[in-house]
Amino acid sequence: LPPRAIARLTKKIPLGSVTGDARFQSLVAALRSALAGGKPDHALQAEIRLLLGRALTAMHDFDSARSELEQAIAYLPDGSIDATRAMLFLGLATGASCPAAVHRRWLRRAAVSANKMSAADRLPFTVDLATGLLALGDEAGWQEVARIPTAVPDGRQTREIIRAGVNIGELAMAWGRYQEAGQRLAGALSLAERHDNRRMCAEIMVN
Repeated sequence: LPPRAIARLTKKIPLGSVTGDARFQSLVAALRSALAGGKPDHALQAEIRLLLGRALTAMHDFDSARSELEQAIAYLPDGSIDATRAMLFLGLATGASCPAAVHRRWLRRAAVSANKMSAADRLPFTVDLATGLLALGDEAGWQEVARIPTAVPDGRQTREIIRAGVNIGELAMAWGRYQEAGQRLAGALSLAERHDNRRMCAEIMVN
C-alpha cells in the first residue's frame, strides 16, 4: 500500500485493543516501510512517525518511540492536536534513559500548545498533562487537576472524566493523599457504572 493509505488505516486501529508482540511488530514494520519506500512529503512523514511512535510506546520500546516523536514534531503544525499529543508522549516518564528535566520541558511545551485549543479539544490533554506532572512528583500537576471538570455536558467526553478520576486517584495514593484518592476513584466508579463502562469499572475496582 502507498504511505498515505498505511497511515489512514493505522489511524483506524485502537492500539489499546491490540494484543501480542507479533501484531505490533507487523504494524511497526508496515509503518517503517511507508517511511523508507514511498518517499512521503514532510507532513505525511510526521503523521507516520507519530503513529510509529505511539505503536513503539505501546511495545515499551520507549527510546525508539522518543526518536520518532521528536522527528515528527519538527513538521507538525504548531498548536495542532497531533503536535500536542507527541509532546505529551515525550513528557511522560517512561523508560530510564531520559532525565526528568527533559520530560518536564516537553510537558511545558505541551501545556502551551494545548492552551491554543478549544476547551472541549483540550480536556484529554489536560488529563494527560496532570498525569505526567504528578508522576514526576511536580506540584504543578495539581494545578492542572483543578482545571479538569467533574462532569461535562458532552457525553463523548465522559470517558475522559472517568480516566482522569482513575489516573489522579492512583497518583494521589503515591502522593499520600489517601482521602482524595478515595474520592477520585469513587467518583470515577460511579460515573463508569452510570454509563455501563464495564472495562473501566473493573480497572477501578482493582485499585
